[in-house]
Amino acid sequence: MEEMISLVTEKLGLSKDKAKNAVTAVLGFLRSKLPESATGQFDSAVQSLGIQGSLPAVADEDAVAKQAGIAKDKVGALMETVLSFLKDKLPGGLGGLEEQLKGAGAGGLFQKLAGLFGKK
Repeated sequence: MEEMISLVTEKLGLSKDKAKNAVTAVLGFLRSKLPESATGQFDSAVQSLGIQGSLPAVADEDAVAKQAGIAKDKVGALMETVLSFLKDKLPGGLGGLEEQLKGAGAGGLFQKLAGLFGKK
């Protein structure tokens, strides 16, 4: 978790506390986009990175910005940073998360994020 927080701090210029809130918000958002059958696997994977406790329910980009305490125009860069980190660190990458993201919003941010995983 500390490595991810440091990366977010570096890339977005956030304080350590704000970066921790931002990472937690993104993980909560990503979890909310997964089917119920995949949430246990996602929880185990993020716990393997040192993230303890339950993730907050974060419904959309506005909620990510609010919980993270950042401007909405930084949410895309925040998500891209967190997803890139997760893709490289989690065993087996992110599994089907890219497909879930692609289907969740059908445009803009979700298409960009899905593109990180080679899906267009």
